[in-house]
Amino acid sequence: MSKQLSVSIIIPVYNEEKAIAACLNSIAMQSIAPLEVIVVNNNSTDATCEIAAAYSFVTIISEPRQGVVHARNAGFAAARGSIIGRIDADTRIASDWVETIQDLFNRHQHISALSGGIKYHSVKGRHFWNLSDAILRAYLAAALRQEMILQGANMAIRRSDWASITTDTCIASGIHEDFDLAIHLQQSKHKIMYAPTLKASICLRQVEHSWGEFTKYILYCSRTYATHGRIRRLWMYPALWLVIACYPMLRFSYKLHQGHASSRQQPSLGLRVNPATFVD
Repeated sequence: MSKQLSVSIIIPVYNEEKAIAACLNSIAMQSIAPLEVIVVNNNSTDATCEIAAAYSFVTIISEPRQGVVHARNAGFAAARGSIIGRIDADTRIASDWVETIQDLFNRHQHISALSGGIKYHSVKGRHFWNLSDAILRAYLAAALRQEMILQGANMAIRRSDWASITTDTCIASGIHEDFDLAIHLQQSKHKIMYAPTLKASICLRQVEHSWGEFTKYILYCSRTYATHGRIRRLWMYPALWLVIACYPMLRFSYKLHQGHASSRQQPSLGLRVNPATFVD
């Protein structure tokens, strides 16, 4: 019988009082409880920490250096589990999320990290957008082949493998820290797997930004690879520009959902700080 792997869940937060409760509620519903849940407070000025502290299974730590990459690193350093799960404050994980992570890492001993499927809980016509996203991710998985990406909203990594590349990862603005992590893992010959059975949903708050800011955020994907001396792969651009072209429809669908949510007195999660930027 395979050994049950312990799982730590890390959640970097910055002013997430409107999102964190739903995220933690989804963790509370897990079929197998994680070893620990670490919320990393990255200088929040709202009630995020007070809300998180109401959950008995949550440990709150602070990271004074502003930026999700710093908060992530602090959380990973504090983790005690053999597997580190990483999600965002607006992520809602499936009830078998921890169980699926344990199963996947037990069955695939050669895998160092994995990234799961993403759905959206914040848009009208979400079934269409979820299907479109699944097709896009399948395309990226096929195009990348041995060079898989990680998505910080729904990923997990072996703590021992994180320890082996911790000092190699980049501390820089204008790149995606989760993509950067994937690149450094694979440069060290670690394997990453795309696991659609690891399910989670997120809020599409990035479309609250202007089209220009949204475009910049999306193109950080190719910029991350370029920063590492990788060619700006031709296969990446059709997917990225397709996402950018969908911005008006995505924003319209998001605003429709927000209007419907407001009529039901559900709070808007508001503008999300671009995770590829930081102060320090």
